[in-house]
Amino acid sequence: MEFCEYCGYRTDLCRCGTGNNKPDFPDFPSDDKPEHGKDHHHPHPTLPPPPPIRKKEIIHDEVCGNIEQTCGDEAETYWEALSISDLPSGTISVVNKGFCDITVSAAITVDGEFEDIFTVSRGQTKSATLGNIAGIAFAFAGDEELPCRGTYCLSLHYEKDC
Repeated sequence: MEFCEYCGYRTDLCRCGTGNNKPDFPDFPSDDKPEHGKDHHHPHPTLPPPPPIRKKEIIHDEVCGNIEQTCGDEAETYWEALSISDLPSGTISVVNKGFCDITVSAAITVDGEFEDIFTVSRGQTKSATLGNIAGIAFAFAGDEELPCRGTYCLSLHYEKDC
């Protein structure tokens, strides 16, 4: 089997005039014109349009609140990501206004275990930036019966389909 050197088709199917199957109509363009290009006799099929680009919007949420628990109580969840396809990233800031230390824990996967990320001593403020935040919890360590108070602010960033 032979192939046309000009267009690459089999010579028995070639329509560019260089193979064995030369066209028999008079206005067939000659092959000596470089502006015709290599495939001027064998146009490529039209490709389907590309799929539409899914636009995403960056969402910025600010979640703030008060923390109030009794020292020695188990960790309590103050924020959780629900029905978000991609978990947000963000910065958590905690101010301790009470009499005992606050241990800040975060879950970084849905259904994941909470892991301690830092402890805030009395009168301090601490912050951390995390990726893939699924939840934030606080626990207090110190003398029982003392009130433990503070505030937290969580700046979240995530993508949402438009």
